[in-house]
Amino acid sequence: MIPLAELPTTDGVYVIHFSAPLAHARGYVGWSADIARRIAEHLDVQRCADAGFHVASHRGSPLVCAAVRAGRSVTVAQVYPGGDRGLERRLHNRHHPRVCVECRSQRPPRPRQLPMSAASPPLLVEGGRSLTVEVRPCGLNRSRFA
Repeated sequence: MIPLAELPTTDGVYVIHFSAPLAHARGYVGWSADIARRIAEHLDVQRCADAGFHVASHRGSPLVCAAVRAGRSVTVAQVYPGGDRGLERRLHNRHHPRVCVECRSQRPPRPRQLPMSAASPPLLVEGGRSLTVEVRPCGLNRSRFA
């Protein structure tokens, strides 16, 4: 989490994290010529809150506006100073949970990443015998003209 006072005023890419998902979205990735100014625009949602919907005069993202109005806390998770629109597109394509350090720290490891324990029982089939696979040659690969 990066405090707003420490955001750079240079160009770059930023990642915003929502405290709880809003529908499918867990955050927002954007590019700006002035990161600190752009984050302030995203968080200035008073006019939207008064109207009850996203108004055209609000210069921030409608997604961030909806998240703030829904009561989610919004934090700046990462900043890539000097990043260009190409980096922003690559981060979009990787999807937010893979890009955001906050989301990655909250995700449990995938089952294939869990180490196999020595105490785990072998696969059993009905009757209590271990699962074995018998491979037999199949006649389908033979040529008709042999």
